[in-house]
Amino acid sequence: MCLCYCSTYGRSPLRPQASGISPATLRCLFVDHLVDISQFHKKLNDESKDWKFKNQEVATNSCQISTFHNYVTKDFQEGPKMKILGQFFVLLVGIVVIKAACPPEESDKRCHCIDRESYEAKGTEVTCWSISDPQVLLHEIQRYRGYPIENLILNQMELPFFPAGLFNGTSVKRLYLEASNLENLYSVRNYKPSPFYGLDDSLEEVYITSTQDLSKWFWPDVKNLKKLKKFEIVHSPIDFVGHEFAEIGGGSLESITVAYSGVYRIHPQGFPELTNLRKANFAGNYLPYLARTMFPNPAPRLESLDFRSNKLFTLPENMFENMPALKFLDLSENEFRSFEKVVFEPIWGQLLAFYISNNPFNCDCSIQPLKQKLITGPTPRRNDLRDVKCSNHGDTKKILLKNLEENSLQC
Repeated sequence: MCLCYCSTYGRSPLRPQASGISPATLRCLFVDHLVDISQFHKKLNDESKDWKFKNQEVATNSCQISTFHNYVTKDFQEGPKMKILGQFFVLLVGIVVIKAACPPEESDKRCHCIDRESYEAKGTEVTCWSISDPQVLLHEIQRYRGYPIENLILNQMELPFFPAGLFNGTSVKRLYLEASNLENLYSVRNYKPSPFYGLDDSLEEVYITSTQDLSKWFWPDVKNLKKLKKFEIVHSPIDFVGHEFAEIGGGSLESITVAYSGVYRIHPQGFPELTNLRKANFAGNYLPYLARTMFPNPAPRLESLDFRSNKLFTLPENMFENMPALKFLDLSENEFRSFEKVVFEPIWGQLLAFYISNNPFNCDCSIQPLKQKLITGPTPRRNDLRDVKCSNHGDTKKILLKNLEENSLQC
């Protein structure tokens, strides 16, 4: 941020034009975050030869908060400017405030900070890599106290745990843990304050990718992360999804993803408190069943459920009751052999996208309700119903359901 200010004793601030100084003169000049006061000085001298700078004090260290005051006095000489400025003793104050995006660099740094201003991403991004000592990580993260971080990326960590108070005094909007091995989220011997203490008012999204040992983690108190909206785990082994996810942020989560991570089971009371939940993605796991009690009831904001590529073979009759906002449902690549009309009746008229292909359907009377949907409609705007194939033995094996006559679907 840059502010240049022109003032007089006891009077309103002068417009640059009124003093004979162009607005360009008052523009603060930066080259790679370096205040180039020589250019500023030259511009002013070119336009006002009889001005003199006194007491210049400039902090030119990159990414530091710098302030300089340029006191300018007027040599009261005869000339056109005398008519305008002769009765004033002019004080020109230039104040430059560089809001530091990153702290000073250290020679042995393990974290790199950049200030992104591209179309794709804006804000401060910090990447830390290959740290195996919790105290080293603590030192690195604590360097960013007072420096708001848009994206914090922890890459290739080999840690026994996150140290206590890791984020105390920091501000992080998005946290990424990638390609790492983290044995636990915190030390059982020294767990106060929580590693996440200090992120209560800043952390909005968490992404965990290709990280090991999640199934062994003990979760610290995460109820105070009330701004956390999105939690995502991908390609990170975790066989059981427990109730702790519902406690995150005291129910603030809007999106939860645990995909391609080998999940065998979700707690029957997994997420009933998440009344703000909009999206749940559990694609690419080994889930054999679901329960209505896993989700809020009612679930007024739940828009998307993705369970493709699991081991589901049946659904409870009330699975989609009281889900008035549900628009997207993906059950493709599972183990369904029949289509239970009663299960889908509460949501069929509201779905915009529905996917159920690549299931081993038996093309008999149990699939007739789906065939009727194909014939008479209505069907969701986006669907793969015409790709549904029969998998049972006999003449109908691998035949598309759309090509079968209804009278051939007998039990």
